[in-house]
Amino acid sequence: MLDYDRPRTHGQRQLLAAWGVFPRRLRSRLTQAAIASAPAPAPAAGPPADASRDDTPRNSDAPRLEPSAYLKSMVCPITHEAFRDPVIAEDGHSYERAAIVHWLRRRASSPSTGAPMGTRLLPNHALRNAVEEYTARQEHT
Repeated sequence: MLDYDRPRTHGQRQLLAAWGVFPRRLRSRLTQAAIASAPAPAPAAGPPADASRDDTPRNSDAPRLEPSAYLKSMVCPITHEAFRDPVIAEDGHSYERAAIVHWLRRRASSPSTGAPMGTRLLPNHALRNAVEEYTARQEHT
């Protein structure tokens, strides 16, 4: 039986607030039907994977031109080479994955700003695709 004094979910609280006008017998039937037809709760998602601990080389065989052939935004500020596996760090800047992982193992600050920074990294697919497209266009000209 549902405890009317301590509803357990947001949906139950909404139902109870709206059903205060229904007779008790009808309220009980409606509550039991709502509980029976309610979808199962989604499994709790685990914490996001920490990409800073993933040092698997990616895209290492991609062809690249001389670093001076690229726009400044396509060059890693740590390695000064064109991106192959760019990631976005918590400071909002993009870095080559291997370079920033190595950096973060020794320091807890941003290479670009010097401000304190965590270790969460996200792949920057758009930047990687832009570098690959730019490289392909430069090779064909």
